[in-house]
Amino acid sequence: MIGELLYFAHRHARVLIVTAAIGFAFSLVSGGEAFAHHIHWR
Repeated sequence: MIGELLYFAHRHARVLIVTAAIGFAFSLVSGGEAFAHHIHWR
């Protein structure tokens, strides 16, 4: 029972970490593009 809970928590934490990493990378890329466009238009 406890092992199953720990296993589920570990998988859930891994999913959250991966989702957060993807979201961070996406926001970083989109932010970089906006910054590049800002520099380009100036």
